[in-house]
Amino acid sequence: MPNSPAGEAEIGAEAEIGSGRTVWLASFPKSGNTWVRAVITALGTHQHLFGVNQLDAGWQPHHVGAAVPIFGLDPRWLDAPEIDRLRTALILREDAARPTGDAPPLFRKTHETYRSADGSGDPFPTAATRAAILIVRDPRQVACSYAPFFGKSLDESIDLLGTEETREATSPAMMRSAQPWGSWSSHAASWTDDSVPFPVRVVRYEDLSRDPLGTLFPVLRWAGLAVTEAEVGEAIRVAGFERLRESEAEQGFRERGRKTQTFFRQGSVDSWRAELSTDQVLAIEADHSEQMVSLGYHLTSTTEQRQSVTAVRASQRRQRRHDWLHLPDRMGIEVVEEDVPEILDGAQRPRPWIQVTPSRAVVRFTGGAALMVADGRRVSVSWQPDPEAPDDDPSWLVQGWGVTLAMLQRGDLSLHAATVRIGAATVAIAGNRGAGKSTTSMGLRARGHELLIDDVTLIELREGRAWTTPYSRNVHLLADAAASFALEFDALPRLAGGRAKVAFRPEDPAEVPHLIDRIIVLDPTPAAAGVTMTEAHGSQRLAALVAHTRRDGVAPLVLGEQRYFELLAELADSVPVFVVRRPRAEWTLENVLDLIEGAVAAPQTRRPGDLG
Repeated sequence: MPNSPAGEAEIGAEAEIGSGRTVWLASFPKSGNTWVRAVITALGTHQHLFGVNQLDAGWQPHHVGAAVPIFGLDPRWLDAPEIDRLRTALILREDAARPTGDAPPLFRKTHETYRSADGSGDPFPTAATRAAILIVRDPRQVACSYAPFFGKSLDESIDLLGTEETREATSPAMMRSAQPWGSWSSHAASWTDDSVPFPVRVVRYEDLSRDPLGTLFPVLRWAGLAVTEAEVGEAIRVAGFERLRESEAEQGFRERGRKTQTFFRQGSVDSWRAELSTDQVLAIEADHSEQMVSLGYHLTSTTEQRQSVTAVRASQRRQRRHDWLHLPDRMGIEVVEEDVPEILDGAQRPRPWIQVTPSRAVVRFTGGAALMVADGRRVSVSWQPDPEAPDDDPSWLVQGWGVTLAMLQRGDLSLHAATVRIGAATVAIAGNRGAGKSTTSMGLRARGHELLIDDVTLIELREGRAWTTPYSRNVHLLADAAASFALEFDALPRLAGGRAKVAFRPEDPAEVPHLIDRIIVLDPTPAAAGVTMTEAHGSQRLAALVAHTRRDGVAPLVLGEQRYFELLAELADSVPVFVVRRPRAEWTLENVLDLIEGAVAAPQTRRPGDLG
């Protein structure tokens, strides 16, 4: 393993020390980078002149303002790819401007994840790089320092440590390239991956705190700094934590955040034990257990405890990325919040709460919410959160009813079905409300298959084939279903409108067309003696699909009875249809999953066009 924690006998066995000058001081924010830089600064500074605002190795690579005096080029006139190329050029130029003879290493701070070169530039040019020192700190302690520095609560801080989004995007106006931090785990993983083309030495903050000289001296020597043990020891004394706090109190600190009162807060390694609740510790360990163990951090929770919250936390992060009012741009559906008319003139009512014309539809829901879909292009939503449950999830209004009605108005069917990718096959799992579509699709997901979408499978019929393009939406689960997949029901958002289900967001699917290979209809039947699967033939296929395409009687009214039947027949003639019957009680999900996987594995015995 070329990139290994400090203290191992051989570091960088496969990645040789580079020919450049730069030694990257890499760290996730609030992990001890500043203290290491302070020691390096103290090595070349008289103790009476040392202060926090004279720290060396502070220039971060994403700042490209130096291009103005060096190249006479104003970055504010550039676009993002040009900013990236300028960043690389500045790093290479500074490396090339080395003094004659053996040049000392040039230490350069970064909070970014490691990335290799792409078409725009090389964020960490190998030609300019000697090595990297990765400073890591227990994420439980990082969370405690991160919160006051960025003006966040502890819970917000913990969430951010588990979030992958770039913290700072490319900004020509600010003369900066992108600065992706990743999560605490992905940051460490990026720098310790074997693909990094230069050696990386890992230094734990806790080891620096426990034995600063024994930890730092060999690392600085390895990085090419010609210093003695005595010199490093004196620098550690000069740049001690209390000295840094005193200097900040006297002079202020230019790197202190706008929301931070004190940069050098405690320097602690285990104050998290008193600052974090048990649930907060569990959340951090659930997010980062793999990297924590690999870096030698002891976990306080069991595998079972972590599993109970890991999936829920991942779902919560995905949900935060999606505005419930927004649908994919490719759909061309505008969603707005506005009043919905009480009466739709000339409408038919397939259900008391639904009004339909060929180009308009109004649906009213328990709790006062309503939506109107017009011309397949605009969804109007009238909704107010319940003051007693303001965090309930209203996304089902738009992602379910809104999308379904819009596609019908455009002339396309939708199937009341979840869709799962099983190997190379795409399988739609249809059923009435309560048939177990979500539970079945989640069970297949637990077996390693890809859950594309729950509840709404859009159908596009082309040349005798049925295609579907998934879009990101939640899976809706009852309490017993959530428990069966080790999901904490009360930690997930409840569906708005007083519904008894919660919203779980699985992995966001790639929004590309999939050819549907099988349709499986779930048919709970009180008279069933066991779990069975049969293939429907001829008109049986039509009968099996009618209940799952009518959409509460709306589809025939919007499409017209004749066009609806034509599309239904074309769908039934395009895809093999299987029916799974099971008792309503005393049945096993695993039996259903086995049958579905078996049906997918079996070769198709029919071709499109054999509808009898």
